[in-house]
Amino acid sequence: MKSELGRRSRHRLLRGLIAALIALAWGFPIAALAVPVSYYEDLVGGNISGTLNGVPFANSYLFLSFTGDTATTIPFSITGASGYENLTGSATFQILDANFNTIGAGNFLPDAGIFISVDNTNGGIGFGSFGLPPWDPNFPPPTVIYPGAVLVPCNVTPNVVTYDLQSDAFFADYQLGCVGFPGTCQPGLPLSTDQGVLTVDQITVGSGYFQTQTSPVTAMSALKASVAVSASPAAPAGGTPLNHFQVKASVSLDNSRGGVDPLTEPVTLQLAHYRVTIPAGSFHGSRQSGYHFHGDIHGVALHVSLTPDSSGGYSVEADGAGAAVPPLANPLYVRLTLGHHAGRTMVNVARP
Repeated sequence: MKSELGRRSRHRLLRGLIAALIALAWGFPIAALAVPVSYYEDLVGGNISGTLNGVPFANSYLFLSFTGDTATTIPFSITGASGYENLTGSATFQILDANFNTIGAGNFLPDAGIFISVDNTNGGIGFGSFGLPPWDPNFPPPTVIYPGAVLVPCNVTPNVVTYDLQSDAFFADYQLGCVGFPGTCQPGLPLSTDQGVLTVDQITVGSGYFQTQTSPVTAMSALKASVAVSASPAAPAGGTPLNHFQVKASVSLDNSRGGVDPLTEPVTLQLAHYRVTIPAGSFHGSRQSGYHFHGDIHGVALHVSLTPDSSGGYSVEADGAGAAVPPLANPLYVRLTLGHHAGRTMVNVARP
């Protein structure tokens, strides 16, 4: 009996050592360093078309999300490309029409094989489908940037040259979608979702945003926003007028996943390429009086207020001006994060 137990113990130990060696050989992170991770990609060129459950859509915007763990990130290196991929997780989609109304939203099913990859050599990052590990003889799949990805040239800052999909990051540049990339693009392939089959046509160049958040994220139940952009008075030193924005938003939260505490949590506002985070501990006030921040962040004078409402949501107002604010084009992509609650939408900019 002792002999049999010893044999089994040695067998389990051997299997554990083999698994560890395989993990090291393929560059898996140590399990103790595993961190939940969410990847977001928003393709906002307004030129996306395809079908959902047989119903065509066009002139649309596509928001994608993927939730997983950094522990399943895998490095790869092949002729002409090298980087990382994450094949394990769950993915969602949201399609907005030209008027920014949601015309489709749901979850990708496992057989769509949605995965995240970054090509450090060629500067691409985004969502692929029918994913394969690097040791598969058919790697890489012809769907590495289908349904869509973001191309970030090496001369853009920040870029993806050294990025490994395991830390918070934000990248913005061209959006692309192609079955067969980098060769001739082929017709879109059917992707299984719980709302029917989603097929996306080739995506031509437009604006795309990719970001990674290595902390729990809960999607806002709703985010409605308006943005006004104007020129503020000249800078105090007599410089040129500064870009000035005013944001008004209403936020509905899934409070079953925990509320928001502006006194101890960060707030992030993104307007297209402009992105600012107000650090945790920066707001003052109370739930009764509302929460307020006044200050300068990276050369932009900001005033942000958060007013709780009776439903557990918030009214948000943000006013900012500074040379660091880039021109804000129309339509405008807006993303707001309150603590671990995040939402995104598109708006038409008002120019008084």
